[in-house]
Amino acid sequence: IGNGDTSELGIGSMSAMFTADWAKNTSNENGMDIVMTRRNFNELTNNGSLAQFLENNYALANNTDFFDALKGAETVCDFQSTLGSMTGLDNFNRFASEDLTVMREMNLAMNKTLFANDEAAMFETQGQVSQFSFRNNKSSNGSFALANKRISPRVKVGYAMSVSNLRTDDDRNNNRNNTMYQVAMPISYTQSGVQLITTPAVGFARGHYGRTGHDNTNYNGYIEKRTVSLMNEARYPISIAGFELAPTVEFNAVAYNQKGGEDNKAYSLTVESDNHLSVEAGIGFYATKDFGLGHDSQFNLNAGVMMYREFADPYNIKLGMQGMEGTFNLFDDKQRDYRGVATFGFDYTVGNMDIYGAVQHYMETENHTNIKTGLKYAF
Repeated sequence: IGNGDTSELGIGSMSAMFTADWAKNTSNENGMDIVMTRRNFNELTNNGSLAQFLENNYALANNTDFFDALKGAETVCDFQSTLGSMTGLDNFNRFASEDLTVMREMNLAMNKTLFANDEAAMFETQGQVSQFSFRNNKSSNGSFALANKRISPRVKVGYAMSVSNLRTDDDRNNNRNNTMYQVAMPISYTQSGVQLITTPAVGFARGHYGRTGHDNTNYNGYIEKRTVSLMNEARYPISIAGFELAPTVEFNAVAYNQKGGEDNKAYSLTVESDNHLSVEAGIGFYATKDFGLGHDSQFNLNAGVMMYREFADPYNIKLGMQGMEGTFNLFDDKQRDYRGVATFGFDYTVGNMDIYGAVQHYMETENHTNIKTGLKYAF
């Protein structure tokens, strides 16, 4: 731009990655140039790990087409949306919470059975019929077999096996089909009215997923997860006016390693082998009421509220990208250290058969509700 007053000439950048400003023309002291300055990536995303990953690879000129796509985003919102689709943010950030919830629900169902009776063996199958669980879950189911043996008036030792399948779909071509297998050895101990169950367990999960990346490119991949856990729950049942109230505390630890990858395409992602840990404590209570319906049938109502505090950071995943150096972490920003679970359910028992149902409301950043029905059979 030649001589003249430019103070009233507004300029702007058509790319969120750059800012535009006036600068003196070096060859004409009365002239002005438009200078484009690249913004630091940590100004465009609140994920410091991802920002550093982008800075390093931009400086190395890796995957220039990738950065050209980001340059085409006019606003910060557009930039974050484009970056999210290219890095799998909408798909990966929910995996950890889904798997941990499956493990916790299996432990809850197993403990409920152990606290309630002394059956030597029990088989249970269940289905979840609410599409609101796990954020756009379309269908899920689970089953487990439990056997236990009383080895003293105060101690029972058992084993349990479970298989759970979870299918999710967010209606944007992001989907997942995950199956988890678990083997557990619950140990139940009763002393002075306090009932304690401690359960070491190991598990394996393999999930296949599909996601839509930049420019509607479809990616297919897998994630494997190996878990080791120690779940602990203690209750102190008190009978009041025909109701049994049980103040409850929990302390649970889950360690897992995960890895995986996608088919070989531009910008495909690799789930790096990485170790994670969840350590949480919970406090709350359960209440039950039995109604005898005959010599071999009974109806039970039960409800409970538990509040949990997470002390570790399990809700993240480490990723690499084809054509890039280094890795970055994605975090599930919808998870908080505190969460609550409210449950209301029933059991209808006829002989060795038990039909049950439950409504579970998860009090988290995004409240959602699970509706479950199932069948138990005692051998």
